[in-house]
Amino acid sequence: MAAAGRPGQVVWRWHLAALFLCAVFLAVQGTSLGYGTSVNKVPYIANYRVVLPEGTLDVLQRGNLIAEKSGLADTQDKWLMRFKIYSVEPDDVISIMALARMKPGAFKFDPGVYQYGGAYLYPLGGWYFALSKLGLVRLGGFEEMLAEPGRMDAVYRYGRLFVLLAFVLSALVLFRTLLYLAPPGAAMIALFIYLAAPATIRFSLLMKPHWYALLWINLAILAVVRLSVNKRWGRAEMAGAGIATGLAVGAVSAAGPV
Repeated sequence: MAAAGRPGQVVWRWHLAALFLCAVFLAVQGTSLGYGTSVNKVPYIANYRVVLPEGTLDVLQRGNLIAEKSGLADTQDKWLMRFKIYSVEPDDVISIMALARMKPGAFKFDPGVYQYGGAYLYPLGGWYFALSKLGLVRLGGFEEMLAEPGRMDAVYRYGRLFVLLAFVLSALVLFRTLLYLAPPGAAMIALFIYLAAPATIRFSLLMKPHWYALLWINLAILAVVRLSVNKRWGRAEMAGAGIATGLAVGAVSAAGPV
């Protein structure tokens, strides 16, 4: 087994093995991107026309959709609206609500919710914008998405894909970092554990910034490791560590310990 050292000195078969492992992980996880959306194919739900009292419900305030918080009684229409518009994951919709509050055409970029950072929300918004131009998602207002819940299902699938792709890139960055510190065989084992961890299987398919931020966290760690290995304060590494750390914390405050 080759010793640890500069990644460029390591045989390329280890890099190809890491790419293959990440590709398998992406393919397997990709089969579950649409989990929880099949409820909209149930005939009763698919054919039900939701009617909400006009002016009594702000759907961009999640608390308004919970009877105990809003003071508004639950109704069949409110429940069916949740099936058509919400995800099976209660936190997925936070990102959607935050993006829906932004009006780029009017230069209004305040998401109105601050538990998720702009370093996650703004790239996610750009991702959806690009997908809409490619015709992969059809964005629209609340009434449009309620009438065609399949469009909302696509929004959740591609939102999860955004997080999943960022996480897979974080895995490749981690592998490259480990090549500076350990033999390539050990780096491969660590990469497998990173991908196969139960938390990874769960959270890499959630529209939350925590596993997305791992990309920036691992890039910051890579920059610091390069500084240590090179035994000099390289400007590129210092700038990379600072920028990556800022983006990590800007995505989710839980990345602060970096």
